[in-house]
Amino acid sequence: MKKNIIIIFLLIFCMSSSAQCDLDFSYSNTGTNMSVFFTPDAAQSIFTDLGPGQIGAFYQDGDILSCGASVAFTGYQILLPLMADDSTTPEKDGFSANDQIIWYYESEAGNIFTIELNPNNVFVVNAVSYISSVSIIEFDCDGDSPENNSDCPSLIFDAVNTGSNMTLFLVPSGASDLSVLGNGTIGVYYTDSNGHELCGGSAEFSGAQVQISAYANDATTSDKDGFFAGDDIIWKFQDNNGHQYNLSPNPQDVYITNGISFISAITYNSITCLTEEILGCVNPSSINYNSAANTDDGSCIDIIEGCVNETAF
Repeated sequence: MKKNIIIIFLLIFCMSSSAQCDLDFSYSNTGTNMSVFFTPDAAQSIFTDLGPGQIGAFYQDGDILSCGASVAFTGYQILLPLMADDSTTPEKDGFSANDQIIWYYESEAGNIFTIELNPNNVFVVNAVSYISSVSIIEFDCDGDSPENNSDCPSLIFDAVNTGSNMTLFLVPSGASDLSVLGNGTIGVYYTDSNGHELCGGSAEFSGAQVQISAYANDATTSDKDGFFAGDDIIWKFQDNNGHQYNLSPNPQDVYITNGISFISAITYNSITCLTEEILGCVNPSSINYNSAANTDDGSCIDIIEGCVNETAF
């Protein structure tokens, strides 16, 4: 069964005060439950990326997240009973019918991840759900990671075919490394004489081996429109949802016209797009409202209605 894992790094915007890195994985056995079965493929997917740890299913109780099931995880298939709310007690101590199931994973190192399951079922008492694949999102407890880099300007993959090139061949093992990010486009970039990164070649990626032609500079033109010999090759990836990543291929070869490089492995990190802070009044009902501002500087002035004609009685 094909794995479908997407790893995206983002800033925590908490659903509640308890959705932090101090999650409590303890829960009460209320006697009735829903069974969630992690198939071997799904279990191995989690273990390959996160290693051993603890998986938990959480429900929302007002503005609090509470655990409805948890288990130590070692990479093997597991059957996890999610506890239903005990209707004989006044407090909510389990899942209610049709509650969203919120999944968290804590690695042995203490890192917290959210896990989105396929299928992503809601809670149904006495039902059984068979999980075939997962998507993983890491929480950054320090708040230093980007929220969601789909807001980055789209990468430009247009390249000039200058007639000569270097062949970059992503072999199956390297393609497997990259496949966890899903389908998208790979681009290789060079730095022009103004310090700008321009695309020198690209290829659509769908999880299989792929060949990229990286074009050399055309010496008959005055502009740098391709790679010079010995240039660093800058690798980037954009998935079909707009998420962008810097890639580090192995081997990390420099540019050689008519050369060929067989990429056997790839690592990646998410591209951070920072938003410029613009100070001003962000209250639309204020007289000095600044529609371009994204950070309130406390300068808002209330509108006071009345006659402003100094000659009027």
